[in-house]
Amino acid sequence: MLIKFGRWAIGMVAGAALLLVLSGCGSGTESEAENHELRVYDVSHLQAEEFSEELAFLLSRESLPLHGSVTLIDETTMAVNGPKELQSQIARLLNELGQAPTAEERFQREYRLQFWLLALSPKADNQPLPAPLEPAAEAMGELFPDYGVRVIEAIETSGNLSITQARRVLLNSGSGSAYNIWSLDLHENGGKLLAQIHTRTEAPFRGTAQFQVSRNLSVGQPLVLGRAGASAEDGQLHYQVLVARMDWID
Repeated sequence: MLIKFGRWAIGMVAGAALLLVLSGCGSGTESEAENHELRVYDVSHLQAEEFSEELAFLLSRESLPLHGSVTLIDETTMAVNGPKELQSQIARLLNELGQAPTAEERFQREYRLQFWLLALSPKADNQPLPAPLEPAAEAMGELFPDYGVRVIEAIETSGNLSITQARRVLLNSGSGSAYNIWSLDLHENGGKLLAQIHTRTEAPFRGTAQFQVSRNLSVGQPLVLGRAGASAEDGQLHYQVLVARMDWID
């Protein structure tokens, strides 16, 4: 049986979606030999090695009820030996996700995608923010009237085609943050963003802050993607706020 995967599906499948599917699978009543089968999948539209490694890791987790083995036959073909229920769940999920649109079908337009990491600190002075952030700044001022806001870092990318899993974008800031954009599905009013972002932190934060992003961006409107908080020695909360904005530039 040959099943073809859309090339953009790996980010969702290798993450929460596939994990939820596997967690929901039961153990069944058939014997292990009767219940297992071998299926071959066409992964020519994926980053096959990364996908097979992630799938193999999930199938080896003791916390999940179903297990199996994964073999990458070549750059275009992957074999999975595992329970029938597992095979059917993977096939069903990917069928629901559907195939990626062709290059001719994709919406095309010149865009700019910008990210800002902001610091919100109690009883601090406000610093001027870039004009594209003014609507977000007003909203944050209403939610945190006793906090000052400033920009920690800013980074951007641009293009004219949707970002896909096979062409994902990795942005590294000079301060050590990593913006891994898995996909940006353009449409007439903006784009659907799927990303994993690790931002550097400063006192009172320790280590890094991680944001898993799946949001729809409207053109010309800054959007708060997430907020991380940490308590300082005085017991007051400090925040780091991640904001994105997408604009057409043609």
